[in-house]
This record gives sequence, C-alpha cells and structure tokens, in this order.
Amino acid sequence: MQCMAFSYTRFSTLKQEQGDSGRRQIESARKYAAERGYILDESIGLTAANPPGQVGISAKGLWMNSLKRIESKTIPRGSILIVEGPDCVSRQRFFEAYSTYQRVLSAGIEIHFLSIRYVLKPEHSFTDILRVGVEIDRANCESVLKSERLGEAWSKKRETCKRQNGHERPRSSLVEAAKGRHIQVRAAGYR
Repeated sequence: MQCMAFSYTRFSTLKQEQGDSGRRQIESARKYAAERGYILDESIGLTAANPPGQVGISAKGLWMNSLKRIESKTIPRGSILIVEGPDCVSRQRFFEAYSTYQRVLSAGIEIHFLSIRYVLKPEHSFTDILRVGVEIDRANCESVLKSERLGEAWSKKRETCKRQNGHERPRSSLVEAAKGRHIQVRAAGYR
C-alpha cells in the first residue's frame, strides 16, 4: 500500500506567494513523492504566509489550522508531511517550536524535510530531534538578525527624511525619470 503524502508550503511575503515560491515548493514535494512512490494529496492545502521578522506570529494561526487538520485525522495516521525545511513550520526557538513538531509526530505522521534531506519519525530518537533542533535554532537566529537589520535600515530612512524634510515622512511628490534627469512634480494642494 502506498503512503499518502501532504505538502506544507510557507511564504515569507505575499509577494513570494504570487511569485515562484509556492510553485517551487509544490514541485519539490511532487518530485520527492514520485521518487519514493508516495501519493501526494494536493486537495488539502496546508499553506502559511509569514512576514520576515515576525518570528512565529503571522504564520502561527495558519499553521495551527493545518495542525487541527492533522489532529482531527483529516490527514490520516501513517501519512507523510513534506516540508521544505524545519524553519518552514516555525521560526521560533527550538524549545518553543518542539511542541508543534511533537503534536504532528504524536498524530502518527512522519515529517520529511527536503532542505536537510532528513525524516523525523513519530518514534524518533534524541539524536534525530537534535539534528532538526539545530536547524530550527539556526533559522531562528537568522530570522532575528534579519529583523534587526530591517529595523536599523528603516530607522536610518526615517532619520534621513527627518533631516531632509523636518519630519519622518517623505513629502507628497511624484518623481519622474526623464532622460537621466529627475523632475519633481508637486502634488496638487501641497505646500
């Protein structure tokens, strides 16, 4: 009997969702399932969008919906959950994310991680979870660093606007490029 597989896709931004991220993740899951003789059920959409720097927040609700489907046995025991990487389920630190993984595993579902080519089984050992945990913590550190860098960049932009304009927001204007020159056109009614 062939195993049923389900793919969980995650996007950092809505722009990625409209771009190639979803297609790439689904294609990778299809290829992985076909190579191993699994039946990939795409009728149950397990997807989440999580803005970068929002560690564990935005995608959490959507992931919880997926988790409810798993625990309600909509996704049957013995199935396989295909995920691009451990950080796709959660960008939280390992000790915060572990309970989420354990809930999936307790439902009798294996988690297959494509990026690290690793399978976490319900009867996993300490070393299995350690390997995945290292990857989860690495992704969390990367996410926190990215958030800090974005915050610093926006602070500098606000500071520059304040120096140039006397306030933090740029003036309402339209800038057009014409033959390598910038022409500033003021918005009607702006003083």
